[in-house]
Amino acid sequence: MSASRARDGTSQPLAWFDAGYLIESYRQYNHIDGVDMLAAFRFAHARPLPVELETLDGYALVQKAMTLAPESRAEMEFAASLMTREPVAGRHRERAAADAPQGSLLAANLARR
Repeated sequence: MSASRARDGTSQPLAWFDAGYLIESYRQYNHIDGVDMLAAFRFAHARPLPVELETLDGYALVQKAMTLAPESRAEMEFAASLMTREPVAGRHRERAAADAPQGSLLAANLARR
């Protein structure tokens, strides 16, 4: 997450989204390649982190971002579909398709699926 997003109160939902998506991306990478990116991130910092990264729920952070930024909900619903499994992923795709602005890149991508 960019530091400017985290400090900028108007971009707070995007900071929550960035953090949640990063956490779940790291978690998925662990399942694919067997590398625990969350542990590596924790190890790379010399000082203790304020929270155990393994306990963070990135999906919950993305859901929080969706409630705080309804104008970005379609894009975030699509992102949530990538971090979940069926049938939950399908429900996120359906909501993304329903909310995607007609003619948008998101609508075109969802139409191709």
